Amino acid sequence: MRVKNKRLNIFTMKKKKVYIIFIISIAIGILIFPILHISSLKKEDRMFIENEYLIITGQYKIKTLLSEIEKVYLSEEIPDFNRRTKGFSLADIKKGYFIGTDSIEYYVNVNTEFSPYNIHIQRKKETPMIINMKDSIDTVSFYELIKMNLIN
Repeated sequence: MRVKNKRLNIFTMKKKKVYIIFIISIAIGILIFPILHISSLKKEDRMFIENEYLIITGQYKIKTLLSEIEKVYLSEEIPDFNRRTKGFSLADIKKGYFIGTDSIEYYVNVNTEFSPYNIHIQRKKETPMIINMKDSIDTVSFYELIKMNLIN
């Protein structure tokens, strides 16, 4: 009888260790996932013009023909948003699709920490876009590049 009890105790102790290791692994995963996700969302998306397209990379990537752009202007402000339809806002960062107080849906890719300049792009049949870059000088340069490509 004693031998069976020792075997049973050893087995249950091993089983408890496996459960504890499993629970610790799950807890570590739950803690690490948000940190990795937030750091990837804070990464600046690339914005460039290639083959007559304005391209923005990232989770909410967009590719629009330059010929579809009706109007481009620089602004120091972005509209107030009622809600987001597909996207996220984290402190100063807003990426995705948002509905403004004017009931218009916007594609937004901005970091309001890096204002004062935002590029507003009005497209013919698609949602308006509001974008900026990490540096206001880069934002103005990209705005000039868009304007130059629209003229040509």
